[in-house]
Parts: sequence; C-alpha cells; structure tokens
Amino acid sequence: MEGNSDGHMKSSVLGASETLIISKGRLVLGTWQSLYFCEFDGPRERNFMVKIIEG
Repeated sequence: MEGNSDGHMKSSVLGASETLIISKGRLVLGTWQSLYFCEFDGPRERNFMVKIIEG
C-alpha cells in the first residue's frame, strides 16, 4: 500500500481535468473565479498537458 489514499479521495472529488474558455489570449473567468493546480499525492515532479481546441 502506498499510503496516499487521502490523495486519491481528494482527486476523485475534484476531478482530473477542466475545460476553460480562452478569448483574445486570456482566460474567461468570472469575477470571483481563479484557476489552481492541486497536488494531493505529495511533492513530486509532474507533467501536465494543455490542449487548445478552436471552436
């Protein structure tokens, strides 16, 4: 057992992906919205991917 069960539970609650809108090169967010990257599995190196789809 890895001992990171709480990290898996937190990840399943928040989800592992997000869809965002970009307009004129900037994120479209509401007044009180922000974007955060959360790491629940302890400090380690991570790779993440960004895919931009024109619509």
